[in-house]
Amino acid sequence: MTLDEFNRRFRIVPTSLLGLPRDLSDSRKPEGDCQDYAKTVKAIEGVSFPRAIVWRCWSPVNGKIPRHAVLWVKGKGWIDSTERKWRKTPAPHKKAWPVGTPILIGLAVAAHFWGWW
Repeated sequence: MTLDEFNRRFRIVPTSLLGLPRDLSDSRKPEGDCQDYAKTVKAIEGVSFPRAIVWRCWSPVNGKIPRHAVLWVKGKGWIDSTERKWRKTPAPHKKAWPVGTPILIGLAVAAHFWGWW
């Protein structure tokens, strides 16, 4: 599936915040959330970390908690499920941190607290 085809067919639907992102590139009816969109675009583009990083962002819709996923790909820029085009900045969203950062910080604090580090 090409990115243009995926963008035409993808439909945003509510999912669990606890669910892992899914690659929908082989789906006949791709639907999911912003995390699914980002993971699928990474698969379609054939990129992975560190050339592609998913960022948590504050969006104009949910400005209090940075829960929107926006993908950055080196050499292409930013794309997400709401804008669906490559651009130079994540706007209209505002970057918070790369996905997974709070978990890594929590693990480091726990390791320090329990004397593992």
